[in-house]
Amino acid sequence: MTKKRYAINGKFLTQRLTGVQRYAKELVLALDRIVPQGMFMLACPHDKILNDLSLKNIEIIALGTKTGVMWEQTEFPSYAKRVNRTPLNLCNAAPLSYPGVVCVHDLLFRNFAEAYSSFYKLWYRTLFRRYEQKGEKFFATSYFTVSEVKKIYPKIADKMTVVAPGWQHMTEINVADVSSLVSLGLQEKGFLLAVASRAKYKNFSWITKLAQYNPEEIFVFAGDVNGRVYKDDATTLLPNVIELGYVSDAILALLMKSCKAFLFPSLYEGFGMPPLEALSLGARIVISDIPVFREVYGDSAIYINPEDPNIRIKTLLSETHEETANNILQKYSWKSSAINLLEYLSE
Repeated sequence: MTKKRYAINGKFLTQRLTGVQRYAKELVLALDRIVPQGMFMLACPHDKILNDLSLKNIEIIALGTKTGVMWEQTEFPSYAKRVNRTPLNLCNAAPLSYPGVVCVHDLLFRNFAEAYSSFYKLWYRTLFRRYEQKGEKFFATSYFTVSEVKKIYPKIADKMTVVAPGWQHMTEINVADVSSLVSLGLQEKGFLLAVASRAKYKNFSWITKLAQYNPEEIFVFAGDVNGRVYKDDATTLLPNVIELGYVSDAILALLMKSCKAFLFPSLYEGFGMPPLEALSLGARIVISDIPVFREVYGDSAIYINPEDPNIRIKTLLSETHEETANNILQKYSWKSSAINLLEYLSE
């Protein structure tokens, strides 16, 4: 087992829980169950904690006076050096002065650059150049992402392994009562669900066009967007599209369990957790035919061309699966991912 000690970058605790932050939270919880006390600690800013954690073996320390990126780039690395701990960064970004170990979720800033602001793209190019120079170890959430990194940053890819997400957190959610569907104007198995931000690479316009082509169907969209980072897909909503915005885990789980199908037409992803979450709750998943989804979901999904929304829902959902959801779900767990990460850090 590794003799090094690590300081986990806890900036994600102060951010709204979306895919990257969910990954960080659940991986920390899984690590906490298998590591001895003292090996890892979690440092976070003195800021409003949005994602509280209850940990037994990983101490949480709030430090410094700054917040956000300024905290991550100054007070966090300064603290890690002072206490002789290697930074462990689970959300793409790491301190320029001391990157340590970094999880790379995707290369969207390079491969789908139009989805991001100019400042964000410049910032991440700067970060990755620094990672090449000073980063110790790296891991990605999929082999697809490793291959993407290898094309542009081979020095990083040479130090990289895969630590995939799990789905078991969905089993711990207290699902909202089915009566909540009524309050939303929905019926069980009477709607199609999509969950994502309005970033262009999430391809929300495909869903709108699909809804236009299938006016008899109800489409529910949950998710929000960080306008400071993403350039929005500002698509006009139709009468049969219901936009809920950001919803609680309890409502999200209810929607996933109750939908006719879960739609995820992304043009690019580093892994794509929402379909895995939906699959774990018994939903049929309709996803883009892109390499990373073929890697993760095999033949358990209905695949669509994300450039062609002229599809009849009835015809689409008549397709059968060659692989069961259980075959996919058994490949992924937070526990095994935590064990894999710990073994990698020990090498």
